[in-house]
Amino acid sequence: MITLKTLGLAAIAVVAMTAILGAGTASATVLCTGTPAAGTHCATKEAAAQNLDFSTTTSMQKKVGSTVVETCSMGTMSGAVATAGSTGEAVKVNVTALTWTGCTTTVDTLSKGTLEFRHELGTDNATVTSSGMEVTTQFLGVSCIFKTNNTQIGTLTGGNAATIDINGTIPQSGGGFLCPSSGVWSGTYTLTSPTATVHVAAG
Repeated sequence: MITLKTLGLAAIAVVAMTAILGAGTASATVLCTGTPAAGTHCATKEAAAQNLDFSTTTSMQKKVGSTVVETCSMGTMSGAVATAGSTGEAVKVNVTALTWTGCTTTVDTLSKGTLEFRHELGTDNATVTSSGMEVTTQFLGVSCIFKTNNTQIGTLTGGNAATIDINGTIPQSGGGFLCPSSGVWSGTYTLTSPTATVHVAAG
């Protein structure tokens, strides 16, 4: 006779296995340096220590609610691949440079943080998550600080050239009482080096 206890244990086992398999599938990611043949894995992937350089192709904006409080005409973002990715792990990048130019207010990078790219199944895209990226900007004459903490900030789209479309809500981490609790960062970066062609695939 199958008891309720046995059924309960079986259900727990199924849930646990589903969680393990689901997590592994969702996080398996590599960045291919060329276009992989249909149904195959990367022949070559961006290796650890490889530097990735991005430049903006649209103006970067920060909004509070629906109001644009800051616009930067240009910007760059660079990072070194720390983890090249594989089955069960995301691609991780240590950001080494984050610059802002042509801004309507003073913008400074306090810390650059890290990025993670996680493959979106069935696509040539990856979800981009940032941690430890801290930026200060002026709002109503007050210096406000915003910092990412495992914050989803946008999407990496593979192709020639690969792009990162930024659209993320960044929480406030410091500043005066006039500072908003968060700001929305938006814009587009395009990969400029080492190659414009990068595709996203499962590890």
